[in-house]
Amino acid sequence: MIAAAATALLLTSCVATGRSLPTPDPLSAADAERLIEEHLEFYADEARIADPTVQIPDVARVRLLDPSESPEAIAQCLREEGFDADVEPDGGLSIGHRIEQRAAFALAHYVCNAKYPPDPKYLAPLNESQHEFLYEFLVNELVPCIEKAGFDVGEIPSFQAYLADVGTPREWVPMAEVAAPGWLQYRCEQAPDGLYGELEDDR
Repeated sequence: MIAAAATALLLTSCVATGRSLPTPDPLSAADAERLIEEHLEFYADEARIADPTVQIPDVARVRLLDPSESPEAIAQCLREEGFDADVEPDGGLSIGHRIEQRAAFALAHYVCNAKYPPDPKYLAPLNESQHEFLYEFLVNELVPCIEKAGFDVGEIPSFQAYLADVGTPREWVPMAEVAAPGWLQYRCEQAPDGLYGELEDDR
């Protein structure tokens, strides 16, 4: 199974009524393109590992995707490239190919992600207002969901402690604290709707 790119992220929960949405930092056109190029470099590296002689092609972008759109768009593209691909209930991709097709698949995976990259706002680092919004969701919604399923996440850090550890090996990730099984990750929403400044229904 190959997890779909954005994630990350992203079974999402509805925002509580009256809760203010965060304000993401604006992205210049140059920064947006840089984020997409960095994202695609991961898939280009996969293709080069599978076949060191591969020539990474120029690919015409079809459109930018929201995380909810990405799994099916990538799966459909891979099917058009000749590979069996389906979307799993958790948003990952179930893909079938023979071992001798490894290089061809890696290149097709790059091509499909280049055709349908995520909107760069989902690739940009979160700012403090977004982290605060996410932290409140983790504490007030995700942790109770985990505990209702019978798992103990242990001590919850303060927001300042949480923020200080973001991006480090000490970053607080409730699901990781309990080594969550797959079914729990599917049952409990892991990111709040509105994290990027707008609700899903408003897109």
